[in-house]
Amino acid sequence: MDANKQLITVESTQALTRVGIQLALTNKIFLEDRKEYWIAHFNTLREKRIFEGIFYDPDKCIAELPNWYFGYYRRGYAKYNFQDYRGAIADFDKAIELDPKYTSAYSYRAEVKAYLEDYKGAIADYDKVIELGWKRGDVYNHLAYAKQKLDDYRGAIVDYDKAIEIEPKRSDFYCNRGNTKKYFQDYIGAILDYDKVIELDPKDRNSYNNRGFVKCYLQDYNGAIEDYDNAIKLNPKYKVAYNNRGDAKIKLQDYNGAITDYDKAIELDSTDENAKKNKEFALRKLKEYEDGGLPF
Repeated sequence: MDANKQLITVESTQALTRVGIQLALTNKIFLEDRKEYWIAHFNTLREKRIFEGIFYDPDKCIAELPNWYFGYYRRGYAKYNFQDYRGAIADFDKAIELDPKYTSAYSYRAEVKAYLEDYKGAIADYDKVIELGWKRGDVYNHLAYAKQKLDDYRGAIVDYDKAIEIEPKRSDFYCNRGNTKKYFQDYIGAILDYDKVIELDPKDRNSYNNRGFVKCYLQDYNGAIEDYDNAIKLNPKYKVAYNNRGDAKIKLQDYNGAITDYDKAIELDSTDENAKKNKEFALRKLKEYEDGGLPF
């Protein structure tokens, strides 16, 4: 090969290389533009609550970009919201296969697993989310709940502690920790957490009811009735609070008051067998008391 031909070959090779690089760059820019389009598109669908698009458009995204994790993640999210839990897990699995560091896929997969009562699987996913650096209060809160369902109350409390450390103004975190302490028979600790919930959210009727329930365990029946009163003021149709207040009144031998509360619980829910049994018990004790017998 003479020098001129060799030079032409080198220049042709270089030109082809430049064209290849330019095409690769153009393709990369195109792909990035399409990815940005799909991200913006799904954000719009969510904000405008366009459910048909939320459900069907991930298939279009996957058809266009089959090796991109985001389409599978969005389809998993859609299936989760439309209660196709097994299908959601399959799509989250694929998203994680394509991007093993995509925290949102682990987080939602954990939620689905918890819903399906695969608490060990949920814990593993939440641990991965934390390992990847997504240390949010909600993550520790959900992790604690999964541990609680496996009767790991100590582990749950540690995680609720962490959630509260990260977001100390979240009343629901204190409520959840209080509920766990109640199961763990740390009644004083539970009351302190319910106190904090009520401080942060004075209209939280459930925490008044829960605190009243714990006070009954501690035989502070008057304090419990005061809490049930507040719960009922916040929600006059709070059946459970009427029933619980009736139980507290029984302990104080206020049988007529207890019967009135059980009647109200039955009025609100005629199928409440517990309230009916409690009323029968109160009527029997009232009759014993009126007949001069021992009340208990």
